[in-house]
Amino acid sequence: MNDKKMTFSDKFQDKLGIFADKVNRNIYVTAIRDAMLAYMPFTFIGSIFLIIAFFPIVQVTDFITSIFGPTWVDKLLYVNNATIAIGGLIVVISLAKSLAEKLETDVLQCILTALVSFLLLTPLDVNETGSFINMTKIGAQAMFLGIIVSIVTVLVYKKIDEKDIKIKMPGTVPPAVSKPFESIIPSFIVVTLFFIVRLMLEVGLNTEAMALINGTLGIPLTMVGGSLFGMVFIKIFEQFLWFFGLHGSSIVQAVTDPIH
Repeated sequence: MNDKKMTFSDKFQDKLGIFADKVNRNIYVTAIRDAMLAYMPFTFIGSIFLIIAFFPIVQVTDFITSIFGPTWVDKLLYVNNATIAIGGLIVVISLAKSLAEKLETDVLQCILTALVSFLLLTPLDVNETGSFINMTKIGAQAMFLGIIVSIVTVLVYKKIDEKDIKIKMPGTVPPAVSKPFESIIPSFIVVTLFFIVRLMLEVGLNTEAMALINGTLGIPLTMVGGSLFGMVFIKIFEQFLWFFGLHGSSIVQAVTDPIH
């Protein structure tokens, strides 16, 4: 009887509540959520310095420039470069930690292995002065790559660890010494896996991991990006990413900016 009196809105909210509960119970979704929450304070810190650097009142910026000189904005951007600009790197570390804890495997080694694997998939840029990592390749645009790398790293590491494939030290060896040796084989297999992936992308497809992932994501966005419906779809997709704790605007704009 009560079911018959339920409105469409009530039924929708009920179904949505069931879906949300299932999502909240998924260890991968919660691990991603926790990782993004860990990243959030640094976006807040970086944003404060950005607001100061690009203060909307011209008179204020002119006054500060008269005191500290024209380079004060560049100095404030140091903080942005160490927080918001390395969002992908922070997510790799925090997601690997969160998921490793949930799967009850070696947290520190999973973090380090995920970090090494992520950097392995990030080609260096080269100019006349030497080689360097482009900040855009470890920032918000690299979050999808970071998420994939962290999840794959922890899952593979956990699987190998469960099979007890490791270098075993005598029982008299202290855990602080034996544990790093036990992690050599799992970490070696994970790093080798991503090394093979990079070679396949470079040789077979002449591309890199971040470009492939963002490009694949950009296919449906590119197809609809030039229409009113497309713009609505893009904004909805941004909010969908925010729902899961991802920086929707930065990720989507990395793909859609070339369209416009």
